[in-house]
Amino acid sequence: MRRAWDIVAAAANRRADGEDSRLVDESLDALGADPKVLDVECGDGARTLVNLPPGAVGLDFSRRQLELAAAPTTAVWW
Repeated sequence: MRRAWDIVAAAANRRADGEDSRLVDESLDALGADPKVLDVECGDGARTLVNLPPGAVGLDFSRRQLELAAAPTTAVWW
């Protein structure tokens, strides 16, 4: 199962301005200053990476998705 998710990881790249980006932005804003964030099923992190506070944690079943998420930043722990 994990291998299947790893295979589709590259094809599943998402955009930060995806259809639910406003909901993500509003949710993060509602958390206030210095929130503790766990992004479950983070995928490649594209939808939330630009807004996640330092120390946030991303969790995904696919190791490949986590590799894609970790590539552009060290501020978030994947």
